[in-house]
Amino acid sequence: MDLRWSQWLTKWRSLIEAAESYNRDSLSAQMKQVNPKYSWREWLVVPAYQQASMGNYELVRELQEVMTQPYAEQSQEVEDKYYRLKPFEHFEVGGMSHYSCSS
Repeated sequence: MDLRWSQWLTKWRSLIEAAESYNRDSLSAQMKQVNPKYSWREWLVVPAYQQASMGNYELVRELQEVMTQPYAEQSQEVEDKYYRLKPFEHFEVGGMSHYSCSS
């Protein structure tokens, strides 16, 4: 697997460097326009639904605000809370661990 990854990365780098408009900052900006920084994850959604079922919609509203601008740079507070790996305790929890943005 490491060899295939290394070969793919080498090919990818050569294609990037061969592009006429190669500029690392420009390329990064283009990638950020098509790859959302923030994505809907079940480990974020479940607590919001649980709180909402008890009448507290604060987390639902917060998630809605963040997810309406998934490509945007947001506050450091938002980044710290939502731009991270899922907590370790959710890694093997069915229904909390295997939800993805393409689901």
